[in-house]
Amino acid sequence: MNKRPLTCPACQAKELFQVRVKVGLIHACKSCGGKFIGLGLLQKVSDPALMGTAWREARKPALASGRICPMCSRALFHARIPDGDQNTELDLCEECMHFWFDRSELEKIPRATPAEVKERSEPAARNINPPPVYSRTDFTEAEYRYLRRRSSGGTSIVLFLAIAKLFITLIK
Repeated sequence: MNKRPLTCPACQAKELFQVRVKVGLIHACKSCGGKFIGLGLLQKVSDPALMGTAWREARKPALASGRICPMCSRALFHARIPDGDQNTELDLCEECMHFWFDRSELEKIPRATPAEVKERSEPAARNINPPPVYSRTDFTEAEYRYLRRRSSGGTSIVLFLAIAKLFITLIK
């Protein structure tokens, strides 16, 4: 991972620093107050549909902003986000999937409620029961030696043992 200092796309200061927030990590500029935030984090803390609209808007041709992405050094593109009667114009990197917010732009984005943020931050698979995990202790010594002899070099022994144990259970 490259540890070079991140250059601010707005003021060119090499002072972007990481800020850990409850649901992720952002980069901020000490000089101009701008913030560089990932699309995934923004979809957790704001309206995901609004961020999707901004993302599609920025992917239209001829909307380059003239700023450079602090992470990958590619061009940032304009994205317009509806803000009441006006549009807030942001810069985003298609490659890194991050938005650049100038000093007061982040406050203009509608926020999600704390319950929505919590729901979006939890893994979707949390309510799904994981498959059982088998280990060597789930088999008799004779079963384990037999399965060990029969397993191929590229197959994970634990996966093979799990399938074998299931098969043995079914045929009994």
